[in-house]
Amino acid sequence: MTTLRFARHAALLTLLAVGCKDEPAPTVTQPADSAKQDAGIESPAIGGKMKDVAKTLEGKGLSAEELAKQPPPDGIFPAGVADKAHAVGAPPKLEMIKDGDEPRIMLHAAAPEPQVVGLKLQIGQKGRQVQRLVFVEIAPPDQAGKAMHKLVGDLEKQIHQASEASGASSAAPKSAPPPAAGSASPSASAAVEAPPAPPVGADRPLVATVLDFSPSGEMGKNLDASINFTATKAGAASFVRKYKKETTDPAEVVARDLQLGAVEELLLGLFSGMPDKPVGANAMWTIADRRTSLGTDVVRYRLFQVESVEGDTAHLQVMFRQYAATDTNALVQDPEIVMRGYAFEGLGKIDVSPKALFPKSGMVQVGMNSQLVPKDKKEDPQVQGQPFAIEAAMQIFDAQEIKLTPSDEQPPPKKEGGKKEGAKKQPAPAPAPQP
Repeated sequence: MTTLRFARHAALLTLLAVGCKDEPAPTVTQPADSAKQDAGIESPAIGGKMKDVAKTLEGKGLSAEELAKQPPPDGIFPAGVADKAHAVGAPPKLEMIKDGDEPRIMLHAAAPEPQVVGLKLQIGQKGRQVQRLVFVEIAPPDQAGKAMHKLVGDLEKQIHQASEASGASSAAPKSAPPPAAGSASPSASAAVEAPPAPPVGADRPLVATVLDFSPSGEMGKNLDASINFTATKAGAASFVRKYKKETTDPAEVVARDLQLGAVEELLLGLFSGMPDKPVGANAMWTIADRRTSLGTDVVRYRLFQVESVEGDTAHLQVMFRQYAATDTNALVQDPEIVMRGYAFEGLGKIDVSPKALFPKSGMVQVGMNSQLVPKDKKEDPQVQGQPFAIEAAMQIFDAQEIKLTPSDEQPPPKKEGGKKEGAKKQPAPAPAPQP
């Protein structure tokens, strides 16, 4: 169980983030030499590190000279080549490398049920580090937002009880916030018959409801958004972002898109696909897809490797590499500014169960590096570019296991009678943010 300490007069972000267990950054273990000796594998990754992605372009009309330049040394595909590596709109592609050792388990064997995870999110850009505590619910469209609504109500009750236990006045509202837009209340939903679950391995439309419990800050307040997507056998695809409240402030649009993009990048990027056979320790597979990553149209390659299997849980490592399809980025709002070079790497460790589509615990880190230059000066080596880098890290924990407890810090005893020398007025409790 994840125990989160409750401190008097603390904002909700502090309430939640302070109790998250800090873990070391994930590392990737080199697999056995036998994996490196497997023949006939046309994959962008093997042996614990990414291979030449030119194999994904063979037989697709490229000349020998063009193939020799793949993967692109500067990280940006020449015009049209990314479409041959993985076309826009094409479904993700899963390639199995090894089944692994016994015992083996079948991942994602169950039909999807609403799942809520907590994300301790950190985003770095231009030397600034912003931390957020975000909750994400993954659910079929007919159930979107309902589990999140219940979690919010439960947390507010815990905050109210913890406030009373510590002698502070309640910081939570007296009633839970309304359900997410477009969803019915839990009581009303009980009478609605759920549609039959799709067969295992079938494409599954899902909705990620994203709620930011952080206080006001550079990244905005109370991000309330959703990501509609499809979980295919080979990975998540067809992302469509929606916001509950629209804004025309350019700075807020960029900040909000960056935050939601990081959630999409990290959480949905960890969907490990559905190998059509049981897997065990040392199993390996890759997933290739085409998507927008932190503002850039990219072809992405991920390598998944099973470290061990314990009961119905597989402990996985994931390794990210991706290449830009163009030299533009949506977060850069000047059309005359382009990227010179692009590099993206990521590492993660996750725990996957047959009972859930997405990991309930784990960590992942990704980093993107580039330089921004005027479009007409891109090929001029004398023109120095402006550094353009984004880093994101995320710790995942099962939100259903959250329990708030009073902080060890006790309020000072009250003095009885007489004038209180040097006494300072305590600040009013910070109100709990509203979704």
